Amino acid sequence: MSTEQAAKWPWSVLGMSEKGDQRAIKLAYATRLKTMDREDADAFQGLRQARTAALAMSGGAVNQARPNMAQLA
Repeated sequence: MSTEQAAKWPWSVLGMSEKGDQRAIKLAYATRLKTMDREDADAFQGLRQARTAALAMSGGAVNQARPNMAQLA
């Protein structure tokens, strides 16, 4: 990744021109997710990493833990 690309990441992956708030990041992620090829695991992983990084950069907490279904019952 070039220096210029690194400066624009993760915003460019999410289709955002600049840093946004948590709501804008989540909306951009959802929009990109709807248009991407479901068979492209690398693209999905890259999009997910960009979302996680963008939320962290915006000061938002990112909870990636999955709930324990046994505890929910």
